[in-house]
Amino acid sequence: MSAEERIVMSVMEGGGVMAPTAKSVRDWVLLNPEPGQLVLFDGFSQFPELVPGDVYCVDKVRSVHTESDQIQLYDYDKAWYDSYLFSQYFEGDSFQHYKTSSPKHFKRRSIHEIGAPRNIRLRRLNWMRTPDRLQEIDLTEVEWYNYKSIGDDEKARNSISCKCCNGYKIINSDLDYPGILLDGTSTDTGRRYLSLDGSHRIQKLLYYGIKSTHFWVWHWEETLNYWEDGWA
Repeated sequence: MSAEERIVMSVMEGGGVMAPTAKSVRDWVLLNPEPGQLVLFDGFSQFPELVPGDVYCVDKVRSVHTESDQIQLYDYDKAWYDSYLFSQYFEGDSFQHYKTSSPKHFKRRSIHEIGAPRNIRLRRLNWMRTPDRLQEIDLTEVEWYNYKSIGDDEKARNSISCKCCNGYKIINSDLDYPGILLDGTSTDTGRRYLSLDGSHRIQKLLYYGIKSTHFWVWHWEETLNYWEDGWA
């Protein structure tokens, strides 16, 4: 065990991190735009001045004879946008990361169906978080980063070893926020689901002996339009 692992292990065993006693899941809130609200742009290239997945601030709102309001953004005061192209941004509760579909700096799980090299900005899936996509999944059905070297047996329940962070991200992972799983992909282990986000949370759950938790689950084909060519 490295020095970093010993430090983190002592924190866990000393009560610095409490085992979760309940699953707290924030219900998805449909966008009801108000001035000052932070929003994610969920569109594609219909507005070249906006970057898909970036965060913007609502400046003004107006009602029009359509199913949704229109909003004007700070620093973009010459255009009005349909509010359905945006979703509400919650700090700490929106997907922040990119995920590559093939190895980059070190060996990672490959997503064979997506192709390579491709990446996805995970928070572009933010608008797809509807209640029916939140499912409780047994962790033995999930292939996650570090699984091959750690596993989910007794070794995993007594280990915070991680090649990318020496356990730091495991300790600081927030179990209140569900990870993301892809269904329908071919995995190296034959397990049904592939973890697209939340592998450190899975390892933390295993350490505490928790065998299932909630995930956002999508079939890989539903995310296909959001993958982009090249590395993140």
